[in-house]
Amino acid sequence: MKKMACLLTVALIVTGLSGCPVVGGIAKVEGAWLWIQPRVPADQDVADDYADDTVNENFQNIMRLRKNVTFGPLERQVGTFTYVEEAFLPDRDPNTANDLGAGVVWEWREIYSAEGTYQTGKYEGENMLFDIPGLNTELNAAITKWRQMYIEWRLDDEGNPRTDSENRQFFDFVYIEDTSDANNPLFLRALMGMNPFDELMISWDGNWSKSLGFNDSISDGVETYARVE
Repeated sequence: MKKMACLLTVALIVTGLSGCPVVGGIAKVEGAWLWIQPRVPADQDVADDYADDTVNENFQNIMRLRKNVTFGPLERQVGTFTYVEEAFLPDRDPNTANDLGAGVVWEWREIYSAEGTYQTGKYEGENMLFDIPGLNTELNAAITKWRQMYIEWRLDDEGNPRTDSENRQFFDFVYIEDTSDANNPLFLRALMGMNPFDELMISWDGNWSKSLGFNDSISDGVETYARVE
């Protein structure tokens, strides 16, 4: 049955590949994985609004996301995990002003991270929304520590907004962090599976407030993660 499921998955997606990265009907997710939201190219219809194509492209990709998730080895069916979500953000108020946006500095910045423990189990619920072969493993993770970023205006010693030569206000990126325990539980849940290219498909549940247990229907979109370690 396992061999048949593996062959069916491959036949539905691509021919000429062999092997199935699933053991006992559950995806092997151990390792480090990366997902990056597709890049938006420079918009030539508004090219005159920006200093050059690089600046144009940076502005088109504001809040572009990338996510890193790492699953440690399972010991007695429990492992550790880390999750880091980053966004492509400017260092100041993102307007073009008089220099057509040339002075704005763009970087990937962490906006949320979490760590804790996880378990996986065979998914028995309905997968009607996407019906993608290989999405057969449910993740149940308990968050023990989290960190979230928020943005403040940068102020000078006198409490006035700090600005650049084009009068754009600078940002300060501030983090708050906390822990989770039995009195304040937080959970991270997803439906997962491997495709024939050794990529991890994840559909995040989005319900972080309680554990729903295995075998419930999950309906978020699917992201494909490349193995980085």
